[in-house]
Amino acid sequence: MPYPVEEYQERWARLYAEMSLRGVDAVVIWQRSGGGYDRASDLHWLCNYAALSSGQEPAYLGPVGKAFAALVFHQGQEPTLHMCEPYDLIDHDAIATTNVVAHENLPKGVGKALREAGIEGEVLYNGEDFLPAMYMDAIRREAPAVEWVPDLRLIWAIHRIKSPRELVAMRETGEVATRALTALMEGLIAGKPESEAAAAAAQEIIRTGGGFQRIGTAFGKKAEKVFWSSALTGYTTASPQPGDMLRGWIYGPLHKGFWLDPGRAAVCGNKPTPEQRKLLEASAEIIQAMANMIKPGVHSQDVGAMADKMMENAGNELDADLWDLYGHGVGKDFFLDPVIPRLGALPEYTGTYEAGMAVTVEMFLLHKGVGWGTFEHTGLVTDDGWEPLDRTPLIFW
Repeated sequence: MPYPVEEYQERWARLYAEMSLRGVDAVVIWQRSGGGYDRASDLHWLCNYAALSSGQEPAYLGPVGKAFAALVFHQGQEPTLHMCEPYDLIDHDAIATTNVVAHENLPKGVGKALREAGIEGEVLYNGEDFLPAMYMDAIRREAPAVEWVPDLRLIWAIHRIKSPRELVAMRETGEVATRALTALMEGLIAGKPESEAAAAAAQEIIRTGGGFQRIGTAFGKKAEKVFWSSALTGYTTASPQPGDMLRGWIYGPLHKGFWLDPGRAAVCGNKPTPEQRKLLEASAEIIQAMANMIKPGVHSQDVGAMADKMMENAGNELDADLWDLYGHGVGKDFFLDPVIPRLGALPEYTGTYEAGMAVTVEMFLLHKGVGWGTFEHTGLVTDDGWEPLDRTPLIFW
């Protein structure tokens, strides 16, 4: 277990307090296969459980609900983990809650448990974007008195400020990210095949017990049109040539399930043309300016407005939004508020920075015929401002 059970109990207490503020008695957190990937990490963060299943399987093959799990919070009780795999195959010493139930039919079992517990009315749930409709239909049939209300902000509210132990884990994750991203970029700059550079990055992550969702690369003219050389894996076996603009990214649960997603752009051979140098140095300047602006009390909309001006002054030629943001929160979940909005987008997800947040700054500056300046930098918000987590150089010359 990455933390003592007391750490999880403290998270439960924060969740129950937030539930009380919202006037709800029950919350269900859904997870799909894994536990350290995307929003599936919410359940893992709350009880240290990840499904054994390799992936989501057809519902008609064996037990219904394989690769899914649900964590039910009911006021005044220890949460109950509902899973769809053999009870005896689970490492119960690693799971934070002692209430664990195995089902042959997970959605039916969860619905029945809610009904038998007398839970009625509004129940918040997290995971509506990946819970199959047929599973939700089954739960509704079993618990007809429940009014299901999807709510993502509940988790964000208790997750955005990291605990002291989590801050230690995030700094450790930053060290892993630095070694991995540096290995990736040095390999690409040296002209190695994308796959070899990615393998060097993966080694740095795996040797410390971490994992990743994707290691992405791209180079040359194609990199002005597509973001990754391969949409499936992120990389190919092709090699950049001297003078090619290139990019490299790593992201996923790099260490103890904590997410970071830093990226850099550079030039193969490290001898940029004047146009390439101008593009990349302007990009790095924008990234650093956003990082320097972030501190407690600053609103992310103000950071976005500054970045908009700098992007315009740097001659951005992107015809449409690549993303609607210049940054976001990170942690056990791969995406949190507050976001830094691009051109005023996503106002409902913006907010004021507080000490203890882990956040990113990112930008994508296009000069047609030259390339994209693509960077993402991660850091902690401290009382003194920005503390970098990944320390791979922004500029390599």
